Amino acid sequence: MPMGATNAPRHFHHVMGKILSHLPFASEIRYYQDDIFISATDQRQLKYRYEQAIKYLNNCHFQINHTKSQLKCTELLGYTLHNHQLSIPQPKWDRIDQMLKSNNLPLIKRAAQTLAYYKHTLTDNQLLTIRKLLTNKVKDTDILTIYSKALAAKPAKTFTTASGKPLRLYLDTSNQAAGLVLKQADNTLMTNSIPLPAVHNYANSNEAQGAYILTKRYLSQIKDYVKTTAAELQVFTDNALLAKSLASPIKINPDTETMFYARKIKVLMQTIKTSKLSFHYVQGKLNPADIPSRRNHKSQDQPKRNARFNAKISAHFRTPLHYDRTPNQNRTLTRPQPSNPDRTQPDLRSRSDLDLTEIPENTRKRPIISETTSTTEPTQTTETDLKRRRLPT
Repeated sequence: MPMGATNAPRHFHHVMGKILSHLPFASEIRYYQDDIFISATDQRQLKYRYEQAIKYLNNCHFQINHTKSQLKCTELLGYTLHNHQLSIPQPKWDRIDQMLKSNNLPLIKRAAQTLAYYKHTLTDNQLLTIRKLLTNKVKDTDILTIYSKALAAKPAKTFTTASGKPLRLYLDTSNQAAGLVLKQADNTLMTNSIPLPAVHNYANSNEAQGAYILTKRYLSQIKDYVKTTAAELQVFTDNALLAKSLASPIKINPDTETMFYARKIKVLMQTIKTSKLSFHYVQGKLNPADIPSRRNHKSQDQPKRNARFNAKISAHFRTPLHYDRTPNQNRTLTRPQPSNPDRTQPDLRSRSDLDLTEIPENTRKRPIISETTSTTEPTQTTETDLKRRRLPT
């Protein structure tokens, strides 16, 4: 039962809740701004509560819009329930159509605004409002349960088979990705693309490898569509050599890489239980898979890091690359060179001028032993011994 409020202030919802709470059946009343919903167990009780609510609101000096108020309502926030689906009420459709056909520019703008409201209300913030109102507020009525189910999920696009029309599978590969499009008549059933795992110098190799990877990944979905439609499958590609290799008999020992992947594609296609399977050539400008084959995937948009790039270049070197800081804080590539030992110098263990004062005491494995004593009887070290330390032999 909508009320006569055209521009409700922000506190109107809170005030309405305070007023409706004084009714004896307040627990069966739900409201949103100036729209009030009353539920009951039977029609007689509903009519009584409906009349009592109108009388109470009139005593509180509220105006009731009797033209929009109704029992057993099938309209909610501008929508009507028809055939278990929400739609625009027919009088509203007629009014919009009348305004669009008029030569009055303000009326045409108003009709456009009305259509924009109905277009965005189920996909914008009002969807949350309606869903919250129905699921959390309004209860105990079958009509509102249907409303909730209708708003729970968006309508999915359905597919109707075109009897007698074959399934057409288009394959295409560019230097960025490989694309696949599955169509039947004017219906596009599937559109997918994947980045190329590797790029070869030969376009024929890229085309064949991309087509094989796509077919292998989406083979189960293609089988489902073929089983559902019960139609023949036609495979199209804009690469002449690949199309010729697919149409020719399978060779056990293929001569080229293109023929090798064509053989693997045919082996996969023959696992599909279809009445007829054929391979054809199509011009590049007529191939719908050209658009998905030129998509940039997220992994391809990232710039190459110098570390990864240089690591690939220097993969055959035994020593890895390192980055050293220069005074200008710029990274310069340096490769550590192995030190060549000087054979003319004596061993470190035999050098007597080695200074060990910088070695911490707790990191030494053995105590320092005086030169004047034997290794079996360590004594206290003197100042002369501290100056003449050396590693034990």
